[in-house]
Amino acid sequence: MAANVLTSIIGCGLTSLIGNALTSVTNFKMQKLKNQHEEKMSELDMQTIRLEAEMNVKVTQAETEGKIALADVEVLKTSIAETQKPLFQESYE
Repeated sequence: MAANVLTSIIGCGLTSLIGNALTSVTNFKMQKLKNQHEEKMSELDMQTIRLEAEMNVKVTQAETEGKIALADVEVLKTSIAETQKPLFQESYE
């Protein structure tokens, strides 16, 4: 009888230890998977931020090039208008 009680106590303790160990291993693996997922998401966020910054630079470059082209057109228009004027005033002709 005492042996049965002792066996039951040891068996329950052993079962409890095994259950706790399995739970700990499972929790560890789940946390590892969560960490890997968060790390991958952080990498993707950084890639997105980098791509957005690169696109903003390209947009700014295009806008600047457009402004320069417009300024060049204005200079050309002014130059053409100046060449259409007579070199001397009418009184000197």
